[in-house]
Amino acid sequence: MRQAGLGVLREHASGAKVVDMDDKGMTVLRDGDNGFTCVAGHVGVVADGPTCMDAAMQWNSDGMAHKPKPTNTQPGIIYQLAGESDWSATDPWATSGTPHKWAGWLIVWPLDPKTSGLSDQPKDSGTWIMWAARHVRI
Repeated sequence: MRQAGLGVLREHASGAKVVDMDDKGMTVLRDGDNGFTCVAGHVGVVADGPTCMDAAMQWNSDGMAHKPKPTNTQPGIIYQLAGESDWSATDPWATSGTPHKWAGWLIVWPLDPKTSGLSDQPKDSGTWIMWAARHVRI
């Protein structure tokens, strides 16, 4: 649970559910009651840093499971205060390449770069849409 603590705001720490995820699924390390879930993450593993999210982030999980439409009815929030790395800014399923490290605030909602005015070009600062309208990275 210490690793998850690296990515959680103090206001969410005491009531957040804490989970660990691996190729076998999700293990609840501690139940929570404030609507936030924090994933412990694994040090040194690309795309697996400590992450906290509210309940509305389900859309991102749906997308990763290849479901065609989002199930949430409001934007979700994900944050990674310890930072996060990913193999690709355009392919959520990429497993190789040069890892990129970004700041870690995301709004999970299907914003389209053509209609929102937000760029889909990766950058080290500012706001941009990542992974084909899955979320906005701030």
